[in-house]
Amino acid sequence: LLDGDIRGLVRAHTLATAAVANIKTNLALAFGYNAVLIPVAAGALYPLLGLVISPMLAAAAMSLSSLSMIGNSLSLRRLKLE
Repeated sequence: LLDGDIRGLVRAHTLATAAVANIKTNLALAFGYNAVLIPVAAGALYPLLGLVISPMLAAAAMSLSSLSMIGNSLSLRRLKLE
């Protein structure tokens, strides 16, 4: 935007649109992940299936969730802005 080229506005708009879509995707993934796995980690499946997840595995799953969100955000680097 600083070089005076009007095409910079188009590139900025394209990047902003992609960033908002990426944010919405990350929020949906985080909400879905937490809505499903937090009750499982808290023991909601124990009365039904006798399934218990150790806190260490739950923490590892949360870390993997964060890494997947970072990976999804890094996909913006591959965006063609030319």
